[in-house]
Amino acid sequence: MVTRNIILRFAVIIGVLFISIAILFSVWNYLFPFVAAVIMAWLMQPSIRWLHTHFKLPKALAIILLLCSISLLLISLTTLLLTRAIYFFKNLSNEDFSSYVLIVENIYSKIIEWLDRIFGYIHTWAGSLSLEGKQTFYESMDNTKQAAVNTGMKQLRQLLELFTEGLTHLPYFFMSFGICLMATFFLSKDWDKIKGFTAAKLPVQTMERISQLSNSFKHNILQMIKAHIILMMITIFLVFTGLTLISAPHPLLIALTAGLLDLIPYVGTGVIFIPWIIYLFFTENYTLTIPLAFLYMIILIIRQLVEPKVLSSQFGVHPLILLAGLFLGFQIWGGYALIISPLIISFSKAVISSGLCQHVWAYIIKS
Repeated sequence: MVTRNIILRFAVIIGVLFISIAILFSVWNYLFPFVAAVIMAWLMQPSIRWLHTHFKLPKALAIILLLCSISLLLISLTTLLLTRAIYFFKNLSNEDFSSYVLIVENIYSKIIEWLDRIFGYIHTWAGSLSLEGKQTFYESMDNTKQAAVNTGMKQLRQLLELFTEGLTHLPYFFMSFGICLMATFFLSKDWDKIKGFTAAKLPVQTMERISQLSNSFKHNILQMIKAHIILMMITIFLVFTGLTLISAPHPLLIALTAGLLDLIPYVGTGVIFIPWIIYLFFTENYTLTIPLAFLYMIILIIRQLVEPKVLSSQFGVHPLILLAGLFLGFQIWGGYALIISPLIISFSKAVISSGLCQHVWAYIIKS
């Protein structure tokens, strides 16, 4: 009988968990601006109280100031990124991808030059070399070169199409953002009333658990944001300063892109620098290859020294867990995983640290 009750309570907990997740996914798919508004309003409460207490601002004015600051920051970053990206893609389009073809041609020429030397050494030492074998090998290399050119051209065109498609979604994005801002304003304005109404409807012990979980989750979110902002600013500063000193092209756009890539653990600036260094090497631009490789090593060393300390001191979650969560999130939500996965990891950490797991387990096994 006891075992049956334990299994029944366990099944109830699992059922409630799956139903909650299903509801959350459904709500996010259709009402994500309002979900984002709830999260923003919840995170803004300490700042609203601080402005209201220290500067004696009316609550509505404090909310408007915070929302205007967030909007101004987002619009400025979006405008800056779009301006630089449009300039970059315009130049890329005007050159008709000739830079990429030049890379492939140079790499091909280098490989053929090395092969000629190798075949020369083989002929010298072996005394003979099959002409048909050489011809077949050269034809294979030529086919490989042509396949690389076609694949690269296709990928670059897909990148342009993706950027164009992203531009077409901008009106929808700004409309959703506007709805999110309005919903955040009304939720923040009536937050205390909503909280009081909820507290009156739920048992005291349940409200204590929710309050403990909420405080822990908010702390984790703020620490996570702080950690990533610190790491992002370090990367942007290092990349921009280094590229400016070595007179590399597009230093600001590359620095901002590197900062965004820094949100993905174990990816970072290598996605930009390694292909770039290889390209410069094969195009024989050694005056920029050596400084760029040196800059990448400096950034890599500083990041390896700073990242573990910042993440452990601010967030307390190993980067490997963040990487696994992001990979799983990309399979489910695509690009939204950059936002959703860290939230889920933070919430899971808050659930564990709040003692809710122990409380649920005690409920399941109680006699």
